[in-house]
Formats: sequence, structure tokens, C-alpha cells
Amino acid sequence: MIPGNQQRGALLAMNVVLILARGLAFGGRKEDVVAVLDVAERFPRLMLDPEDRTREFREQLVTLALRNHAFAHAVTRFDRGG
Repeated sequence: MIPGNQQRGALLAMNVVLILARGLAFGGRKEDVVAVLDVAERFPRLMLDPEDRTREFREQLVTLALRNHAFAHAVTRFDRGG
């Protein structure tokens, strides 16, 4: 679960991830898109888990940002909640 006060940031971060993944796809970077989607597919499960998974959610965003700096914006969105 992501606590209520952080759900908005989580959803906005997911939005950033999907937008950036689309950009990678348009650029023909298939392997990068697959790597991003491998991470992104975990987000809904982390949000729905009955246990607090805030730390894991953020760690997944950081993993993306370390792979491609553009995804740092998703970490920022999550941290700021908007």
C-alpha cells in the first residue's frame, strides 16, 4: 500500500514513467521500453498490497532514474506529491 497522503505522488510518478516510456518507444529503444515496463508493472501491486510498500515503490523509481536520468522527474513527483 501507499498511504493516502502519498497516493497522489505515486500516481503522478507512474504517469511520468509511462510518458517517458512512450518517448523511448518512439525512439525505437525497445530494450529500454521493456526494462521500464518491467519496473512499471509492479507499481499497481505495490499500491494495492495491504502492507506499506512506500519504500519499495520509491526504490523502483530510483532504479529507473539510475538507468536513465530523465526518470529522476518521476522520483521528484513522488517525493513532492505533485
